[in-house]
Amino acid sequence: MGILEISKLCEFNSKSEAQAIFDYTQMIIDIMNCEELSDLDKNDLIEKVKELTADELNHQNVLQEIYVSLTTIQPKID
Repeated sequence: MGILEISKLCEFNSKSEAQAIFDYTQMIIDIMNCEELSDLDKNDLIEKVKELTADELNHQNVLQEIYVSLTTIQPKID
């Protein structure tokens, strides 16, 4: 396996992280709309899901750093 194949794996995994963020966002919406939970329970659950989401965002950043270091392709800065 070469550098470009490893780079592709970084992007594949980054896509998986994006899907997790999408799903966690939906989970927050579902928690907010759940009539069976108290406001206190909703807030507690939402904070936990936000923490999970923050982890996924961090994973995306690290994967991008790896991709850039392997390919030397830098994000364009306008």
